[in-house]
Amino acid sequence: MKKGVHWALGVGFALTLAANFVWAVYSIHHAGEKPEEKHEEPKRLSRDESGNAVLKIDKETQDRAALQGEEIREAVLPNEVAAYGRFLEDPARSFTVRSPIAGIVRKPSEREWPKLGEALADGSPVATLLPRFTPLERVDLQSRLTSAQAEVSATTASLEAAKASFERAKALNAQDKTASDRAVQEAEARSRSEAAKLKAAVETVAAMETSLGAKTGTAGPVHLSVDRGGEVVDLPVQPGETIESGQPVLRVATFDRLLARIVVPFGERVPGNVAFARVIPLGREGSILRGERVSLAGSDPQVLGDTFLFSVDAGDLALRPGMALTAYLALPGDPKKGVLIPRSAVVRLEGGLWAYVRTADDKFTRREVENATPVANGWFVPAGFKAGEIVVIAGAQMLLSEERKAKIQGED
Repeated sequence: MKKGVHWALGVGFALTLAANFVWAVYSIHHAGEKPEEKHEEPKRLSRDESGNAVLKIDKETQDRAALQGEEIREAVLPNEVAAYGRFLEDPARSFTVRSPIAGIVRKPSEREWPKLGEALADGSPVATLLPRFTPLERVDLQSRLTSAQAEVSATTASLEAAKASFERAKALNAQDKTASDRAVQEAEARSRSEAAKLKAAVETVAAMETSLGAKTGTAGPVHLSVDRGGEVVDLPVQPGETIESGQPVLRVATFDRLLARIVVPFGERVPGNVAFARVIPLGREGSILRGERVSLAGSDPQVLGDTFLFSVDAGDLALRPGMALTAYLALPGDPKKGVLIPRSAVVRLEGGLWAYVRTADDKFTRREVENATPVANGWFVPAGFKAGEIVVIAGAQMLLSEERKAKIQGED
């Protein structure tokens, strides 16, 4: 019994010594190690009391990105209403080539058949026309040709008689004034009149002979050209097709001047004598065009607001009919007060307009540019910014990239 107790005590003592030995080794090992130093990078992205993103950028990064700021200035804007619409083709800037007679269309010998969108100069050949006559039309034209030829013969005889009368009166006038000066003048006038009639009759005969001869190949076809050039916008026929007299062959148009069809929102009252409008093509806020009112357009049952037509000079812009636009029409009342945000300071994010304001030497706050109106030098903003604040005009896109990078890294 005593031996069992002694054996148990010995084992316990041995285990105690082993545990102490292990603890001593562990303590000695960790005593030689230096505690790790934890470095936490300061957050670059935070929020102000309004929830706007505030980005911290050091001076070195600012210099490397060539950030530039500009002081915000006060601005005023006339009382206006925003209206919307689309550009239309100006009928006065288009030209249609029509067939003078019925016939078969061929491509011109000088060039290939025109293509949609091709630019044609004034006087460019566009088509060749082979005249086509029905039997009845041919008989009628032949009859008219015969009458015209008879007219040429009769007028030729009359001209010869008039010339002889003029020469006789001139000779008698020279011999002792047997024929008066007035008689000589009248004889000369008759001679000139008959000469003009003969010329017209000869030209008529030639035209009819050309038309009749083209059918049989004994005369050249009719050549069509565009008197006023432009961009080809319509080609209703193609080579080899038969067309009728008066049918369009080709239509060209120029788009240096367009019409702007503007619909005023329902409930807004615009003076009927409004003469001008600021017209801005959609997506081109930097291009502000001057619109001159043409008329108050006819009412459309599907449109509730008043509709106006303005003539707009496109300038260097490649505008085309159908493009959307925004227009600003002046209204009676006091002008609006606000500030001017330079166009280069504005960045786009999630469908909105934003600008960065320097709120400290190393901090930039992104604010939304709300209720902004495009003007010649930038954006007119009624609220959200103060005159005298510094807005970033160069490097704003870089700040936006740094902000998004910081957000991805979880610094917000």
